[in-house]
Amino acid sequence: MSQPTPSIPFTKMHGAGNDFVVLDGVSGELPPLEPLAARLCDRHFGIGADQVLVVRPSERADFRMQIFNADGSQAEMCANGIRCFYAFVRSRGLTGAEEIGVETLAGVVRPRGAWPMCLLSAPPGGIVNVGHATTGRREVSADSAGRTTPKDRPRR
Repeated sequence: MSQPTPSIPFTKMHGAGNDFVVLDGVSGELPPLEPLAARLCDRHFGIGADQVLVVRPSERADFRMQIFNADGSQAEMCANGIRCFYAFVRSRGLTGAEEIGVETLAGVVRPRGAWPMCLLSAPPGGIVNVGHATTGRREVSADSAGRTTPKDRPRR
């Protein structure tokens, strides 16, 4: 007799044109997600999403956000994803704080704002400083008018 397939509770969220499967890795244990992400993101045979976001505990911030792309690789950061992440932890009662620290592979990001849900555009007052964009070995800064400035960045 075969074992029943374990179920994984998930939430499907959308933010500014991206869609996410969000998993709570704080309240319960999750299976290894690298091989599972592609199956979850498959739009024909899975849930369908651009990325899988996982809420994890962190020793450096309030939470850690793991981001799995549809191919199972991990991403450093996703601006639309962090908005949905923030809305998820607030709606689930994991935090009541207006501003939280979220550890990502790109560093700690601090979203804040009263977002009742992740919408197609950010409600007024919601702010996420995602830092500088990086492309290869060059760092690029963008001001509020959209002007970009390349900066030299030391090799790692």
